[in-house]
Amino acid sequence: MEIIDITKNLFEAEVFKGDTVPTVNKRTDTKKGDDYTVSDIIMCVHNGTHIDAPNHVLTDGITVEKLNLNKCIGECLVTDTKNLIDKLKRNRKISNKILIKEGQIDADLAEKLIEKNVELLGVEGLSIGDKTTHQILLMQNVIVLENLQLSHVKKGSYFLIALPAKFDYLEAAPVRALLIKNGRIIQKKQALKND
Repeated sequence: MEIIDITKNLFEAEVFKGDTVPTVNKRTDTKKGDDYTVSDIIMCVHNGTHIDAPNHVLTDGITVEKLNLNKCIGECLVTDTKNLIDKLKRNRKISNKILIKEGQIDADLAEKLIEKNVELLGVEGLSIGDKTTHQILLMQNVIVLENLQLSHVKKGSYFLIALPAKFDYLEAAPVRALLIKNGRIIQKKQALKND
């Protein structure tokens, strides 16, 4: 089993224009003779790799703690928009969890993915798309995963784990996103053990 971390470093990741730049304040530090190291972080919940909940753009949308976590774990496809559009044109079967390595999502593509019952969509960029694209996806409770690190990942099938921190009543939360090679095999072996 190989685990591939696709999470951007919080303090090195680019910050969306206007968002708070994350900073850390060490209140106590063992290097300074304190018994414990204790740190405070000031940040925007959209810093680094994170999940957007529907409440991000929808007044009555659910917040992070109410997201369906089943959608955040499972088989996924890493691809680009060109190949994805090609598969859609050919009416080929696609995964219900998709990570876009190259390219952008627009409203038209978002609508097509909704029709294919996509339940998680992730991108390398700071944003999945414009407000309309967010609304289309989040109205259908699609998990929106943004600011991924996919440059070192080959296109193909993986097992994804991307669970958000449980930030009650908020519209987004940071995520530690991981891909596992041969995750399907692991999942099947586990299922056999449980039978």
